[in-house]
Amino acid sequence: VPLYIHIPFCESLCPFCPFHRIIFDKSLASEYFHSLTLEVDRLHHLGFKFNQVYVGGGTPTTMVKELVILLHKIQSYWPIKDISVETNPNHLSMNILQPLKDVGVTRLSVGVQSLDDETLKRIGRYDAYGGRDEIIHRLGNIQGQFETFDVDMIFNLPQQTEQGIKNDIAALKALAIDQITYY
Repeated sequence: VPLYIHIPFCESLCPFCPFHRIIFDKSLASEYFHSLTLEVDRLHHLGFKFNQVYVGGGTPTTMVKELVILLHKIQSYWPIKDISVETNPNHLSMNILQPLKDVGVTRLSVGVQSLDDETLKRIGRYDAYGGRDEIIHRLGNIQGQFETFDVDMIFNLPQQTEQGIKNDIAALKALAIDQITYY
């Protein structure tokens, strides 16, 4: 049985995102993680049982230290086999990824959305998360670090072309990404 944990904090808000999210505020995020810890305690005491964890958002890796503490707490209560965490391309650095690996994250899902620089600019992600070359470089650097490495993409974005989507798929296949998900 999976446990879903929603971390609603983002460094910037993408205009296409339908999920509950707010601009990152460290104080509010700290309170939120504290409340999540209390909720996990409550679920344990009520007898719930979980064997998987999926952490989505927002951007769950905005406070990786607190996320790792929460995941340790969950692992102390239940025999967790799989942990999946979402992130963004600008968080693909070892100071963020190593703690995730150390706590047992088995699946990393990176919200890339598109590799077309003009599309990234139109949807407000270019300045926040980098352009095509930077994203491809970051993705290539972490390939093989997790049991499953997923890249989330979007189709039907404004002015996106079929050829642009094909180019994105070809670039991701060249990186040997484990899983490519289109929304």
